[in-house]
Amino acid sequence: MKEGLIIFSLLFLAGNYLAYKEKISAALCFALVLAGEIMAMVSLYSWQGYSRQLLWVSCLVFLFSVIAFLLPHWLPNLNLLIWAEITFLVQTGTFILYRIDGSLAFRHIIICLAGLLLIWPVQAVIKLFSSAYRFHLIYYVLAVVLLLMNNVTRYGATNWTQIGDFVFQPSEFVKILFSLFLASYLLREYRLKVFIRATVLSFAVIGILVLQRDLGGAFIFFTIYVVITYMYSHNKWLLAVQFAGAGGAAVASAFLFTHVRVRIISWLAPFAYAENEGYQIVRSLQALMNGKWLGTGLGYGQPARIPVVTSDFLFAAIGEEYGAIYLLLFVLHFCFLILLLYNQCLKSQNKFYFYAGTSLTTMLAIQGFLIMAGCSGMIPLTGVVLPFVSYGGSAMIGNFMIAAMIETMTKAGYQGPRLEDVFGSSSRFFAQIEPGDQMQVKALAKYIRILKYFIFGLYLIFTLYLIWLYAIWVMPVI
Repeated sequence: MKEGLIIFSLLFLAGNYLAYKEKISAALCFALVLAGEIMAMVSLYSWQGYSRQLLWVSCLVFLFSVIAFLLPHWLPNLNLLIWAEITFLVQTGTFILYRIDGSLAFRHIIICLAGLLLIWPVQAVIKLFSSAYRFHLIYYVLAVVLLLMNNVTRYGATNWTQIGDFVFQPSEFVKILFSLFLASYLLREYRLKVFIRATVLSFAVIGILVLQRDLGGAFIFFTIYVVITYMYSHNKWLLAVQFAGAGGAAVASAFLFTHVRVRIISWLAPFAYAENEGYQIVRSLQALMNGKWLGTGLGYGQPARIPVVTSDFLFAAIGEEYGAIYLLLFVLHFCFLILLLYNQCLKSQNKFYFYAGTSLTTMLAIQGFLIMAGCSGMIPLTGVVLPFVSYGGSAMIGNFMIAAMIETMTKAGYQGPRLEDVFGSSSRFFAQIEPGDQMQVKALAKYIRILKYFIFGLYLIFTLYLIWLYAIWVMPVI
């Protein structure tokens, strides 16, 4: 069974590439996804036997796949390959979650279905208003208000909000608002004072995250800031200064925050502190090594030994039960999704959509790298979740909103009422500028190429690290 999962994953990747080159139909890729799902279901049934809960989860995963396949036929201009890749990530995450906690997997796939259905309202809102780029102040105020609502501390960071019995993570939605704010605020021709104001406002948001000890989130927001300001300023020296500043901030955080220091210690010498600071990463590495190249098979690993496995360490659980070969293919699938999203950004008709889509795509790419590299010991842990895979209601809904926005915003010519017609053209909430035409966006296309090279270079290094880890690294026995 485990060999079959690897084969279908490989065939799906090859099929996606051929469909991307328009050699075969994208519908065939979905057929391969469904075949992989059936193989995973059979593996779980052979391990556990008949279970009503497993039947429900399997049916809901199948329903998700069918809806994702039909979406591009129901809604105009959606890319079928993007939703095929998202379906692959969702079904992998759901089945490995079922292995750990069946009820959690059930809630997870329900959340994914809800996120999938959000595409309709997201498209409707974006199509309704043709001048959302003027709403920069509202984006910013909402972002700050949502962050200041955080009142629950988990794992050292105060990045959750509880209202009655309802608990959610506002930063997952603030990422979107923050990106829209910068994309709309920096539409003007480059001016130093505009850049300085944007920087001050951005670092105020990032500062709130730092004070709340959500340093992983702060880094993600910093990534959005760097991407958009670089496209705005075209200044390589400024980019170098920003990276140097980020490095200095990382060093300072190790001295200022205890939980950051613990993560660095556990990264540098995990086995020396295997029963204390390094417990999480050691268990994660043991899970990866226990899976070896072909995996233990679904149901035959011990992923529950890893603390916080359902959110922070699901990548290690996948490596244990699916194996290293599947894990490497999984990384390639994630990279291919990022490539497809970048290509969607190139279809933008104005700078606002281009800035927002490019920054959100890069954010997903960096977030995926941070958690996968952290789980495998390449870099210190950051506490972010794996997009479209890990359990987390706020994160999953936020991911689907981002994918829907990129798919919708980057399409040509939506005609609808202008926001200033609704709120008044003289309102101070609007930037009195135009977002530019397609010619301006074409001039920015080189930044997509730069980002592609950077992201794929990053993932290439990570892939080589994983191969090295499995090929020559010897796991100490604890």
